[in-house]
Amino acid sequence: MNQILAGMVLLVITLYLAYKRTHLVYTIILMVFVVFMTGWAQIINLRSSVNNNNRLLFFVGTVVFILEIWIVIESISVLKRIYCKRNKARYHIGNK
Repeated sequence: MNQILAGMVLLVITLYLAYKRTHLVYTIILMVFVVFMTGWAQIINLRSSVNNNNRLLFFVGTVVFILEIWIVIESISVLKRIYCKRNKARYHIGNK
């Protein structure tokens, strides 16, 4: 759970840096690694809870995994909006 929280914090920091128009390379590399590895570990834990017939753990793990995926998808859409807005502003400044 702590690793998922760390991945989400890195994701928020990446969005903040994108909004402030600074370099994102350092946080994106760490964020992708942490989110990927925690997602992979969550899948392994979900399989284990199915094999052990632990329904409550499976349900909670599935909800957390779905929320993680949802937050990642939302952050990708926010990054797209930030960069589209930046490119439109750059395009309009060049035409004046």
